[in-house]
Amino acid sequence: MTSPAIRERNFINITGEPNAGRHARRIHVRRTVMKNYHRQRRQKKKLPSKQGPAASSLGSEQATQSSSPYSSNLSLLDGRSPNEVVLDPAASSLFRAKAHDNPIHAQISTSIIRFLCGLVVKARQSICHVGFIHHAALEAESPSNHFLATCRDILSSHHDSTAPSPSSPALWERVHVAQEDIYVTCAQMNNWQLLSAAQAITLYILARFRNGKDDRFPHMDIALLFTLRKVFSHLKADYLSDGYHNRKCGPPAIPTSSWRDWIFHESVSRTATVYFLLTVVVSMDFGIECDQADRWRVEDMLLPGAKASWEARDEVAWRSSTSVSGNVDRLPFTLRLGDLASVDSSSGLQAQIAAWQEELDEFGMVITLAGQMLMD
Repeated sequence: MTSPAIRERNFINITGEPNAGRHARRIHVRRTVMKNYHRQRRQKKKLPSKQGPAASSLGSEQATQSSSPYSSNLSLLDGRSPNEVVLDPAASSLFRAKAHDNPIHAQISTSIIRFLCGLVVKARQSICHVGFIHHAALEAESPSNHFLATCRDILSSHHDSTAPSPSSPALWERVHVAQEDIYVTCAQMNNWQLLSAAQAITLYILARFRNGKDDRFPHMDIALLFTLRKVFSHLKADYLSDGYHNRKCGPPAIPTSSWRDWIFHESVSRTATVYFLLTVVVSMDFGIECDQADRWRVEDMLLPGAKASWEARDEVAWRSSTSVSGNVDRLPFTLRLGDLASVDSSSGLQAQIAAWQEELDEFGMVITLAGQMLMD
């Protein structure tokens, strides 16, 4: 008999009610499989005409070379270009960079991907440098930030000069244990613990994408995505369904009654936005998710708060920063990503967007780029 101490790497508890929505899932899976099949056929037909014999031989030579995440100006993950990642039949169906026919979109996509991968680098240096994690999150060790502290320790211990490779089994074994712990216990978490868990899982997903596929943990990608969905389900049901929740398709408007409430809601919104940024530039469809009326959409994500408000060291500084553009309930906090792509040229909306753009941080700049892709 297997010892209870040995964890099964490939275990995924998909749902507590397997029969719920089964018919809808089957339809979605069939459509997704056929859509992916026809897309791959089209790509294979285009590949010979675009590359030719010389390009094919060059590709085979490059495949034998050692790779690194940023080995060339347009390289991603393991040194390949976005198109090479997408067209590689051996690549994982998840966490692949999407191909874009529009060269401007391809450039924007590469910039967004590099920013997201860079968050992993920042996390191992200092997790408070990550754009969706507030500096107050780890200032004091407590049960509320336990999962984020564990994530910090895992990433930092496996990404220094003396530690194993980022693709080592030891790294993903620890991530697997952390992911399973979050999945099993999230129903008993409070709001800050759920936030910490969501941020930790998001960083694991980014690390997984940045480091590429590891065949020793074939179901890690799906396990992480299911865990993130479960954590956000509890967040939405238990802590985002109050009076502030006035839209089903996106997070509620961020309250400004207290600094602590603002930090929580702003952090939840930023963490969710990272996931949606990934969906814009990376393949995240694993054939199980079904469209639901209450699911958040990328265009309904709140635009992040001002740089000065996010970086304020205390409540006095925060209130001072929010009063620069008016009062603490200023309108830019209610702007959503879809507003950047809106055809509405009304002076009121444009004035709000202009005020937000004048105060944004690098996280907001990347969201602006994503909005440009949605606009086109």
